[in-house]
Amino acid sequence: MQAKPAQVEMACWLQAYFRGNGANVLRLLPDTAIKFALHDQFKVMFAPPDGRPLGLTGKLAAGSATGVIKCLASYPLELARTRLAADTSSMGQARLYRGIAHCISHTWRHEGTRGLYKGMVASIAAVVPYLAISFTTYDELQSRLPNDRGTRAAWWYGFTKLGSGAAAGLLASTAVYPVDTVRRQMQVKHSCAKLCHHAKWC
Repeated sequence: MQAKPAQVEMACWLQAYFRGNGANVLRLLPDTAIKFALHDQFKVMFAPPDGRPLGLTGKLAAGSATGVIKCLASYPLELARTRLAADTSSMGQARLYRGIAHCISHTWRHEGTRGLYKGMVASIAAVVPYLAISFTTYDELQSRLPNDRGTRAAWWYGFTKLGSGAAAGLLASTAVYPVDTVRRQMQVKHSCAKLCHHAKWC
């Protein structure tokens, strides 16, 4: 029994919405692990040797160092995610990339190792201040809350952490958004040029 045209079209729409999500999920594994594991380690490394609490400069340094290593470890998957999401074509036309592995291998063959890290400077310029600002803002907001056992056991205490995280993310995202826009344009620049030639819609 053949699928109806409407069903085929719906399947194509769903596939388009989730295109690049595999690379996104794979990227999140090292991304999240590095972000939280290394950040705590860097906070210990940058702590004053006399035992004083970590200051604002140390928190910013810990967040920045975490951002650099996170970018280096997960950037090719970030590039693949962006290119797969941008790899669109008209109905019936072949896409440039068949999947995550093909996108990475195709980029490496045609653009070299530098192609896998295209836009990474802009990415570091976005991710490093993002993590530095978000982690530092969160820690600073949390340090101003009562830390006794009774307060931490209160039902509303979790909402204060949620609010601190939201405020930190909002501030960091707003600060680095222009650089992040440049980064995504650099990631898809070479890919989009090939897609335009391939699909003849430019």
